[in-house]
Amino acid sequence: MGAMHFFRSAGNMVGSHLAGALFDLALSWNVPGANWYVAAACAVICLVSRDEAPGENPETTPEQEPAEAAV
Repeated sequence: MGAMHFFRSAGNMVGSHLAGALFDLALSWNVPGANWYVAAACAVICLVSRDEAPGENPETTPEQEPAEAAV
């Protein structure tokens, strides 16, 4: 359980640092909102590169037979 909290915190720290770096780049480029353009481009890349749509191949579960009434 401790590892889960460590990696969650590490991910938050890395994300915060990257967001700060993108914000600083946006200010230095004099392009307002450039950090959001980069974030949107990453989101589009993730959407395009996904393997399959959510409804294409649902997990199959074996159908359970109804329990017969005891005679």
